[in-house]
Amino acid sequence: MNSNIAEPLFVLISILHRNYMRPVEQHHSNFVTPLQLQTLMILQQKTTLPMTALANELTLTKQLVTPVIDKLVKKGLVQRESDSLDRRIIKVRLTSEGYDFLNSSREGVLNMLANNLKQLDNESLLRLNRALNETITILTKLESSDQKHSL
Repeated sequence: MNSNIAEPLFVLISILHRNYMRPVEQHHSNFVTPLQLQTLMILQQKTTLPMTALANELTLTKQLVTPVIDKLVKKGLVQRESDSLDRRIIKVRLTSEGYDFLNSSREGVLNMLANNLKQLDNESLLRLNRALNETITILTKLESSDQKHSL
């Protein structure tokens, strides 16, 4: 049963990446790389993270994340700060420009998606909306279950 579900899920991920994620990445490619965008999105969710925790979130080493953060600092999108209790720990957080960039990016992506959805009739839009809501509910349960198992 699981393999029967895994195959269409894999196809869905491929379609989403090809038709939606790649255009978003290309839209931002003149200002940030896909890895930089992913870093910004993680920092938007987590607010402030030590470099080691950020590297873990990105599944990269701290040494690989450092140049990414350097470039984002130069662009004014993130800032580093020392931990108040342990100055050896460097934390990273979004600047107001970083939040503005992500909010503007989100609006652009939503407009792109809305334009793509215009080609669907009302019945298809309703079916897609129900399917997406159900998929999000189920995948959120999987995500919570994964987090419990990793503790």
